[in-house]
Amino acid sequence: PKNYPRVNPGPGAILAEMTDETIVSTIEEHVKRVPGIRGVNNHMGSRLTELEGKMAVVFKDLKKRHLFYIDSRTTPQSVAVSLGRKTGVLVGTRGIFLDNHLSERAMRFQIERLLSMARNTGGAIAIGHPHRETLKCLRDSLERIKENVRIVLVSEFLLQTGGELHSSSPDLSCTENIEKMDSQ
Repeated sequence: PKNYPRVNPGPGAILAEMTDETIVSTIEEHVKRVPGIRGVNNHMGSRLTELEGKMAVVFKDLKKRHLFYIDSRTTPQSVAVSLGRKTGVLVGTRGIFLDNHLSERAMRFQIERLLSMARNTGGAIAIGHPHRETLKCLRDSLERIKENVRIVLVSEFLLQTGGELHSSSPDLSCTENIEKMDSQ
């Protein structure tokens, strides 16, 4: 994160201060732990994803492993999409964070935004976390989601779309949207 070390991403993070060799060995350790891995995603990666040199190391390794990359878009200065084009790594961009706020109301609002985005653009990538609240909301919303869109593997979505549907779309925070709803 940009405010590292005050905000600590935890063990196993790839940090801007790492050597190229340490970045590659960190990726190797993660890949070993996930059988059948098809791609990776950044989390709290706003600092690193702005650094073309460091991200080039990541993308070179992803290319070698035939892995895709999902950019969480934690910064508008991310170089992921442009590096994907340069290196041939398939890159997708997050359309919606489902659970920045764990209230059921906030997550249902985000699911509605996701459905709207998917209908209007031909697809969308949502990112959520394994919180009980998120899993419950997804379980409770699954029929509504299936009625409105087709759920596909991220790898299939990226192959169909090239993955760049949301690389320049604005993203209002869930809080701003909830506040707008409350004032109407």
